[in-house]
Amino acid sequence: MDWERYYDLAWRARAEAFEQLDAGSPSLARLLALFDDHERRFSLAASLDNSDEPAYEPVKGFDPDPLAGLDRLDTKLIRGIPTPVSPYLRFDVSRLLADLARGRDCIVELGSGYGRQLFEIWLQGGPSDARYLGAEPSAAGRDLQRRLAEREPGLTLSGHAFTFTDPDLSFVGEAKDSLVFTCWAAYAVPSVHPDFFKRLAALPGAVTCVFIEPIGYQVPGSKAHVEASDGAARHGFNSNFYGLFQQAMADGLMEPVNLSFDQYSQGPSRLQFISVLAAVKT
Repeated sequence: MDWERYYDLAWRARAEAFEQLDAGSPSLARLLALFDDHERRFSLAASLDNSDEPAYEPVKGFDPDPLAGLDRLDTKLIRGIPTPVSPYLRFDVSRLLADLARGRDCIVELGSGYGRQLFEIWLQGGPSDARYLGAEPSAAGRDLQRRLAEREPGLTLSGHAFTFTDPDLSFVGEAKDSLVFTCWAAYAVPSVHPDFFKRLAALPGAVTCVFIEPIGYQVPGSKAHVEASDGAARHGFNSNFYGLFQQAMADGLMEPVNLSFDQYSQGPSRLQFISVLAAVKT
């Protein structure tokens, strides 16, 4: 199954889960919290490796007792070091993005899925007068994003068709100061377009790009590189993102402002290590 087909089916499955969880409450924050709890208990059991359609199955070993969770230590990877920590510990990506969004008039997520990070930026105090743009390949993802956004009448959010393999960014339009980000999206595309960063650099106004992706396996010398590069190739994960990023910096299209590799992994797999790459348009 190709990745576009897989993710379209996955968003359809998630849309059905939202329908079942929605008890008529107008609160977007509450519905997202209910969905989070659902995905702690059930996981989408399918992968790009087979032709099975994604379907929710119970998470093995899930313990619903929160007090038992306080006593349990899970192994997570923090800056490359296996660390036993509480299962309640998280890397707060949403807070990071909300902080980065301050003062900007345009916030763009590439590979936005159902818009979760855009909603989190808004709910955590993101700018009220900004345009929020969700760019997503899956029509099912965009439709779910639209329906969820209707619960927040003050939020100006629009969804747009987009692919990393032929990125059309014309939907961004005019902006003075844009935050453009990805979060667990580009890594799933085997190869992004060679001009991906060139097209980002051509956007009008000031542009800050932040890529929150598990791409440490592409970085020689990173904690994830040796142990995860073979697994990434086997799963069909992206192979050219970091190389194109480096080339864009070398060509002067963008200037790197922060490169934080292998920050955190929710589990013991080095394939799940997130890195944060930030750059500004020159």
